[in-house]
Amino acid sequence: NYAAARDDFVFAFRHCHRDAHHNKTLILIYLVPLMMVEGRMPDERALAAYPRVRALYSDFVRAAVAGNVGLFDRLLQEKEHDLAAVGTILAVEHVRKIAMRQLFYKVYLIDGRPSRIAFERFKTGLAVAGLFLETIHVEALLADMIHAGYMKGYLAHDHGLVVLSKQDPFPSFATMAATATASANGSATTPTHLSTNNQ
Repeated sequence: NYAAARDDFVFAFRHCHRDAHHNKTLILIYLVPLMMVEGRMPDERALAAYPRVRALYSDFVRAAVAGNVGLFDRLLQEKEHDLAAVGTILAVEHVRKIAMRQLFYKVYLIDGRPSRIAFERFKTGLAVAGLFLETIHVEALLADMIHAGYMKGYLAHDHGLVVLSKQDPFPSFATMAATATASANGSATTPTHLSTNNQ
């Protein structure tokens, strides 16, 4: 339960003594990926005060926001041992969906914000990112993005198209984070100095 875990770590961070830097670092090692899962990208300037946390996650933040799925996958391979050692690899793997959402959003922008986009256009975007997939697999990724709430619309399989919602087809990180927060009963607020929201 990511939301419950996040709330626990937010509580711990807020009640940690301001001079207990080591304890804060340990908390952030687990809190930061939980924030990222919700689309709350940590502010790199704030992470500068916590070198160990920055070393683990800052490259993932940049790759996710840029929609560079290929780089994100390479980072997962490079940092697999470090992430497994602290037990956050599954959460970081989940953040890959943020990178995928950003990549698809770029395709949407490049195509001029249309209401319909061919599967092949997303396939091309993935190829540019270094992922060479069959159209059926691209369609499955799009279905997953819609199901997870990263995109709003539906798949017109027979026409090979995504039909996007006319209203907010790619919900912002802030919207996704607010939705995730609202879904958890009595959820805590993320420390604002650690979080920045990016479209």
